[in-house]
Amino acid sequence: MAPGGRRHLRRQGEPYVAAFLEMNSAGTLLGIGRFDQIDRTVSALADRYRSEGPPTLRHWALQTLGYSAAFQGRSHDAERYFDEAATVDVPDGSLSADKAVQAQTAFRRGHRRRAFRILRAYIDELVATDNVIAASVVCIEFISMMAVLEHHDEAARMLAYLERRNDFGAMAARTLVAAKVSSRRYGSHSPTSENWLSDRQALAYMRDVLDHLAADGTVSQGG
Repeated sequence: MAPGGRRHLRRQGEPYVAAFLEMNSAGTLLGIGRFDQIDRTVSALADRYRSEGPPTLRHWALQTLGYSAAFQGRSHDAERYFDEAATVDVPDGSLSADKAVQAQTAFRRGHRRRAFRILRAYIDELVATDNVIAASVVCIEFISMMAVLEHHDEAARMLAYLERRNDFGAMAARTLVAAKVSSRRYGSHSPTSENWLSDRQALAYMRDVLDHLAADGTVSQGG
């Protein structure tokens, strides 16, 4: 958003609207790989939100910085930003990747069934609050889990979805998950118009797979 527009909204007594639009533009920059700009401008926004609020925008800024770091391969910085974001209280129903990050952490520590439960609960929350646009966030963790478990077709199907979803999804596919399923690529789910999934369909598919795995005795429990 142009600085003049932000100043106008603030003069009109709409500082949070101005801040929201300013933060919203960061998603576009993230999707097109403008990481230096993201790291510079969103870091400044996060500092401002730490002192002035609102907490929801502080939370979003930190998660944006987390994904920027993750896309650049800076996993330690990504964890630091995600951990701080998780400490910020936000209203129920707010868009947040906290549960996806929690599922990732549980799975990495070997608590696979717990990770499935967390990610499954996140899917239910997104559907219930109509925040299905966050399906791509779920998809990142789902593909990583499926790759480790060697469920190649499931991972490949969701990679096909993620690559087409939006700029954020395409960037995540290239930088975080594509190499994990490159050996079998799309398997039996070549991305044609006949099997393209909507956000809701993608969430439903991942939910069904997670339910099956949670009930499957061949998957080590691990907590």
